[in-house]
Amino acid sequence: MKPQGLQEKERKMMTIENRNSPPVQLLGGDLRKVADEATLLRITLEAVTEQEAFAGLRSTHDNLPMLLTLTSYAYASGIYFSQEIEQGVLGDPTLRYICAYHFPSWQDIRRFRRSHRRSVERTLSSILSRLYFRYVLPSCPELVNELSQWHEQARVEANNRIEHAIIMDGVEADL
Repeated sequence: MKPQGLQEKERKMMTIENRNSPPVQLLGGDLRKVADEATLLRITLEAVTEQEAFAGLRSTHDNLPMLLTLTSYAYASGIYFSQEIEQGVLGDPTLRYICAYHFPSWQDIRRFRRSHRRSVERTLSSILSRLYFRYVLPSCPELVNELSQWHEQARVEANNRIEHAIIMDGVEADL
């Protein structure tokens, strides 16, 4: 099981060495290193519920909330390649739980990302913000001055994760 929250060494690193780094970079690539899997899943589900209310996803198609949860959790966990997500559904208990015995293909995942990119971006941004406020800010109160920039940085980081997924999927198309 991964440690919950930031370890003392990471806290010191953030406050001393990386003081000038954008706060979003302090979370890292795999957000399961900041929060354990159960917490990251709970935060993802909260963000998806918020997004469902915002975009009305549930009313359009039953699998869309599941796909939004799956892609958002995978991208938050540093899993970007659609085929790797598809394989993860078969082997990773958390991804399998998210899918609830619906097994989307990697093509379904790619199509979903293309069609609902804005929803994925908003959900990822919300996940990043929730983790920042729950784990980084309490550990590093001096970063409170960065709050005005945080939401834009979270949106940019969410977009970067989606772009990374597109690139990973594009590499497969080129092979």
